[in-house]
Amino acid sequence: MNENKIIISILVLLGVASCLFIILKNKHPVKINSYANANITIRTFQTNTIGEWGYDILIDGNMYIHQPNIPAFSGDYGFKTKQDAQKVAEFVVDKIRNNEIPPSVTTEELRTLEVII
Repeated sequence: MNENKIIISILVLLGVASCLFIILKNKHPVKINSYANANITIRTFQTNTIGEWGYDILIDGNMYIHQPNIPAFSGDYGFKTKQDAQKVAEFVVDKIRNNEIPPSVTTEELRTLEVII
């Protein structure tokens, strides 16, 4: 008789655990990354007559980001070089492909990328 109670208790606990797992799984669904296989293009451009640079990021031919100045940096200053603008744009594209939305850039990340500020 005691063995039956133990078996029933174990089965009830397994049932409760299964229900909790299903409920919690449905509360936190996996994010689908719609940008993983998208056609993402980078265009760099000069922002002014003093030779500063910015970048555009297009997804499937549509403008997604227009960045005429250095992100995470106070002021209205563009990148000093085309290479810096390209480097940061590629970093942002990696964030987009990894579903980091919005793909913000911090000053620490700019330092890591060795962007001239």
